[in-house]
Amino acid sequence: MAANAGIDDTQDLYIPSDGITKPNLKTIEVDLFGPLYATYIALHYFRTNEPNTGGKVVITSSTAGLYGCPPQPQYGLAKFGCIGLARSMGENSGLQGENITINAICPSFVPSGLAPPEMLKRISPHE
Repeated sequence: MAANAGIDDTQDLYIPSDGITKPNLKTIEVDLFGPLYATYIALHYFRTNEPNTGGKVVITSSTAGLYGCPPQPQYGLAKFGCIGLARSMGENSGLQGENITINAICPSFVPSGLAPPEMLKRISPHE
């Protein structure tokens, strides 16, 4: 099962708001909770399949989860969390005994239509 989720920060945490308000957590909800829920559900289905042969989860993190991402701190936080999820669950001896593996991949930045325009400008300033 591929647990893949990724949206950019929906709020600039560096710009103060009027007063103290709860940050917009949409990026965390999608980029961290999405893979968490997907992994949780996958474990259920791995165990109910007949014959029970285990299963494999691949969580898409990012190099932003390894090195940080100053322009997008919530994205970096979520991707750090994805790595923590894969490392913590992947080392679980109970899951290993059930032939269930959990890993993460960490692709680097890929210029696409999903990327924030300001990030694309930094990479290709002449376009």
